[in-house]
Amino acid sequence: MSHFIRYNFILFCLLLFVASSCTDKWDEHNEITDLNLKDNLVSKIKNESQLSIFSELLVKSGYDSVLLSSKNFTVWAPTNEALSSLDATVINNPALLRSFVGNHIAYNTYFTNMPNPLLQLKALNGKNIVFTANAVDEFSIIKPNLPAYNGVLHIINGAISPKQNIYEFLISNSLASKQRDFILSLNYKVFDPTNGEIIGLDPKTGKPVYKAGTDSAVVNSYLNVANINNEDKLYTYVILEDAAFEKEVTDLSGYFTTTAGGPVDTTALLTKKSIIKDLAFDGLYLPENLPDSLKSIDSVNVHLDKSAIVSSHRVSNGIVYVMKRVNYNVSAKLKPVIIQGESLSALSIPTLAFGFYTRRDTDGISTYRQVRGLNFAAAKSWYKYTATLNSVTYKVYWRAIRDFDLAPGPSGTPTYFPQRIAFKTFDAADLPYMDVAAKEVLPAPATGPRVFVPNYDETYIGEYTVSKYGKENVFIVSNTVNTVGLNSIVLDYIKLVPVIK
Repeated sequence: MSHFIRYNFILFCLLLFVASSCTDKWDEHNEITDLNLKDNLVSKIKNESQLSIFSELLVKSGYDSVLLSSKNFTVWAPTNEALSSLDATVINNPALLRSFVGNHIAYNTYFTNMPNPLLQLKALNGKNIVFTANAVDEFSIIKPNLPAYNGVLHIINGAISPKQNIYEFLISNSLASKQRDFILSLNYKVFDPTNGEIIGLDPKTGKPVYKAGTDSAVVNSYLNVANINNEDKLYTYVILEDAAFEKEVTDLSGYFTTTAGGPVDTTALLTKKSIIKDLAFDGLYLPENLPDSLKSIDSVNVHLDKSAIVSSHRVSNGIVYVMKRVNYNVSAKLKPVIIQGESLSALSIPTLAFGFYTRRDTDGISTYRQVRGLNFAAAKSWYKYTATLNSVTYKVYWRAIRDFDLAPGPSGTPTYFPQRIAFKTFDAADLPYMDVAAKEVLPAPATGPRVFVPNYDETYIGEYTVSKYGKENVFIVSNTVNTVGLNSIVLDYIKLVPVIK
C-alpha cells in the first residue's frame, strides 16, 4: 500500500471514530432530554423523595387529576420539611385543602428566566402569587426548572398559604381599628336577586316577591375609589395606626367644615374620605425597593418613611404597611379648582347672547375654548357656574383672552370692558372689577403706532375665603353699565388655588 493510500485510510478511520463518538454523545443528550420529558408533572412530583407529602396532598385534593389534563402548568412544590407544620385543619377540610394546594399551581409554563423583575400570576385557586427569578412570594426556589412534558416543576422551601387580599386583611384585622371601622361604615346594600328566596309573585305586576333580607348584597363605596378587593392588580396599601389616623383627621378637618348638627358628622365623614383615598398605590413596592414617594390613586405624592413602618404584610394582591405616619403636602391633596368658561349652568337672562370660541393657543399646537358675550343690553349680566370648594382661602385667577377689537381707541389703548368674579350671589362684592386687558407690543421705532395683542396669561384677581365645604355658586359678571363696548364677558377659565397655612 502506497504512502498516500495508507494516509487516506488512517484519516478515514479517524473521521469514522469521531463521527461515531459524536453520535453517541448526541444520542446520550437526547436520551437525557427524552427521559426528562417522559414524565408528566404528577409523576415528576411523585419521583422526588422530598416532595412525598405534597404528592399525597395533590391526590387528596383532587389536583392530581387536573395536572393530568391536556393543559400546561407550573407547580411550586414545598418540601416535606416545609409541610411538616401544616395545620391539620387545612389537611382535614376539603375546601381549605383544595385552596391550599391550588395556591401552588398556575396555568402555563414559567421558567425562572422569565420574570423581569417579577410576574404576578393567578394560581388555580384564584389568588395571585408573585414569581421572581429565585422565589415565589416570600419563599426561595431551591431546585428550579424541572421540566415535564406538560409544564415545569420548581421545588421551594416554604408552603404558600392562600393569602387574604388587602380588603379582606383590612376588615378582618384589629391592627388599626379606626381606619377599618370607618371603611366598614361605608357599606351599603344593593338589590341582588341572585340568592334571593322567592316567596310569591306580586299580583299586580307579576314580579317575584323575595323573602326580606335575601334579595340584597352588601357593597362598599370605598372600593369605587380604591378597589383593593381586586385580585387582578397589585397594590401597595397603608393602614394608619389609630393615633396616626386621628392626627390626620385633626389636621385636615378644618378644610372640610360643614354645617354643625344633624345625624351625621359630615365634617368628619368628608375628612376621613379624604384621608383614605390617598392610602392606596398602584403596584407592589417591597420594603427593599420602596421609593422616596409614591403617587396615590388620586395622584397625591406620598412619602412612606421606612422608619414609620410598624409592620408589613404580604397579601394576595400586594403588600400592606401598618404605619405611624405618612408625609405629603396638603396643597397636593387640596387641588386647585378649575372652572371652564364653557361649563356655565345658568344665565341672568334666558336670551342673553353668548358663544363658544375655539382658538389656537400660544404653543401653536394646542387649543383653548372660551365663552364670549358682547355688548349686553343690561348691566351686571352674568353667567353662573357651580363648584365644590373646601373651607379654605383661595387665590382667585382667571384667564380671559381679549382676542378681538385690539385697535387703539382715542385714549391710545383698546376700549376695555371690566368684569368681576362673584361667589354665592351675582352682586357679591368680595372681589373687584378688573379690565380684560391686552398686551402692548412695543413698536420699532418707538415713535410708531401702539400695537396690542391678546394676553394669554392668568390674571390674579384676589383672595376669597370659603367658610363651609360644599357646592358653591360662582359667577362671572359684566360691567355695571350697559354702554356698547363696555359691557361684555370673556372667559377661558377661573382657577381657585387653596392657600395652605
